[in-house]
Amino acid sequence: MTLDEYRALKAARKAAEPRRNDNPEHRLQCAVALWLEANVLPPTFWSADAAGVRVSPGVAAQMRAAGVNPGWPDLRFLCPDGVTRYIELKPGSDGSLSPAQRAFRDAAKPHGIWALCRTLEAVKLQLRAWGVPLADPEAAPLPRRARRGRVAAADGAPLRRSA
Repeated sequence: MTLDEYRALKAARKAAEPRRNDNPEHRLQCAVALWLEANVLPPTFWSADAAGVRVSPGVAAQMRAAGVNPGWPDLRFLCPDGVTRYIELKPGSDGSLSPAQRAFRDAAKPHGIWALCRTLEAVKLQLRAWGVPLADPEAAPLPRRARRGRVAAADGAPLRRSA
């Protein structure tokens, strides 16, 4: 076997193996964050929670010590009406809420300030339903880090603006 054949075989095996660190929720959140950066208009403020990011046990302990609590949704929005609203992201139909997330949902949902979204399209619809001012997505430029190709869409494909 030549070196080139070995490299081709190794590349084929690597492509066929599922990625160890694959995190569909993180991919979805990155895609949503890029869209939010380009399309959420003032006076709305938004932020993402880093609690869902995989970290070392030491960093996790530091986060707990600093007050990061389980169950809080992935995204929060301070809307123009003065109400803070929350979106929990769970990609696909198999993502289920943890007990802490269910407790938060049960406390927030009766007030109309919590939503579960499984796709970027669902996030867009929810924000429109809440009256969040949005830019025209076709006219809004992609954020700088998306233009540099550093972040992929929820399905893993590179983000590209269609011509």
